[in-house]
Amino acid sequence: PDLQCLNLNETGLTTYTFTDKQPQLIFINLSQNPDLRSVTFEFKPTELVSLDMYDSGIEEIALPAGMDNLVKIDIARNKLKKFSFGSGLKDLYLMDLGNNEIEMIHFPSGFQELRRVSFYQNKLKSFSFDGLMPNIESLDFRGNQLTDLPDNIIRLESLQELYLGNNPWERIADAVKDGDRDNSRDTIFSFLSSIAPTERTENLYEAKLILVGNGMVGKTYIRKRLIDP
Repeated sequence: PDLQCLNLNETGLTTYTFTDKQPQLIFINLSQNPDLRSVTFEFKPTELVSLDMYDSGIEEIALPAGMDNLVKIDIARNKLKKFSFGSGLKDLYLMDLGNNEIEMIHFPSGFQELRRVSFYQNKLKSFSFDGLMPNIESLDFRGNQLTDLPDNIIRLESLQELYLGNNPWERIADAVKDGDRDNSRDTIFSFLSSIAPTERTENLYEAKLILVGNGMVGKTYIRKRLIDP
């Protein structure tokens, strides 16, 4: 029960289940197990800091809510078709899901420390997020099936690198720098800012005219002519 580090690298695993037998687990390495297809959670490893599963054969991951101590996720070069978060991971710093087959990804709110995310060479058709990721620095979407980005991406003010090459872009195509290492952050932010709806203030020009005078001097005539000249 006091086990904190578990290295199952290159062990021929086909499945792995997180159970309550390792409640203090901090580091786990399931990498380089090409026959590893299934990773499930019967127990929530709330103390886990690092999750390494690269170069395996995992097809689906659903992280449970409450894994707030996770700092690193590396599941690159698997066969992932689905990946989901049960909640935002407030301490997550780095996530590499490159070279998989993911088609959709959604980030719930709560990613306070996230800096770098890679979806290089997936099959993404949809990317969305709630709230803000106040410290995000790099997003890599090269080699996917994206046709657009959410307008609220311009709210990621800390973003410095946005790699978008080799996607079938539509609306934002002219703003994308399509070279493999071209950073499209500035051109995308400029384009989306230029088409963002803005609040308009319409001035209302009104005046009140009061006609004062004795009777039978033409006040009614003047009023009618003002209304219908």
